[in-house]
This record gives sequence, structure tokens and C-alpha cells, in this order.
Amino acid sequence: MIRHIATHQRYARLYEQSAIKPLTFLLKKTALPKIPLTLHTSQLSMTESLNKEDVIELLGAIQITQRGNRRVRNECLLKLMPCAELHQSLTVTGIGRCFHISSVTSDRIWVSDRENNIILTNTTGVPRHRVEDLCSNGG
Repeated sequence: MIRHIATHQRYARLYEQSAIKPLTFLLKKTALPKIPLTLHTSQLSMTESLNKEDVIELLGAIQITQRGNRRVRNECLLKLMPCAELHQSLTVTGIGRCFHISSVTSDRIWVSDRENNIILTNTTGVPRHRVEDLCSNGG
């Protein structure tokens, strides 16, 4: 990390000094390296073959709702509840005090604590991945 900061500082100094002499700046400016284009779609691999009936059944399950004209409506979409309801409880080992919880998928959750540790866990509390002390000054 320190190496990257030093590289950025070196470029900043070079361009700041070159800004005084615009022609020198333009001569020193080099083209950015070419970055190859990558395909941003995931490739699916199917272990079982699909038959026509399965595809028809899956496509038939898609529900299409009719879209009407858009108009401004004033609806109360949230409902006021008399008291809080506990939907799910989770115990995660390795976390002192929970600082933040983020739901990744229906069965995976990121949990962080006050010591900058982050744990990816499933809904049973079994840790899947752990990142310790993200904000350390060790470089």
C-alpha cells in the first residue's frame, strides 16, 4: 500500500511541476496502458440436461403484471406496528460487539465489529470468510 501511495505522490509531483511549463507537460504525458476488454457476463454450466417440458414450466411460472399509466399517488406503503417483532436471531463466533450487519443473500450475512473485523457467515452462524483489521496502519 505504501508503494502505491509513493507512486501516486511521484506522479503528482511530476505533473504539478510540469503544469508550470505546459509544453513540457504535454511532451511528458504518456498514453495509459491498454486494458483488455473482459466479458462481464457469467458463464453458466449445467450438469443436467434440460428438456422442453421443464423450460415451458419455468417460463409459464413467470407472472407478468399489466403496467398502467403512471400517476402520482400518495400511498402509505409502510405500516406502523405496535411493537418490534423478532424475525431471526443469529449468534456469530469471533465477533466481540456487533457494529454492522448486511444481508448478502437470503442465507449469507456480513457482520462487522468495532475492531474492524468482518465475517461472512451463513444463517446458522458458521463463518464462511473472515477479514481481520481492515483499517490497520501497518501498510
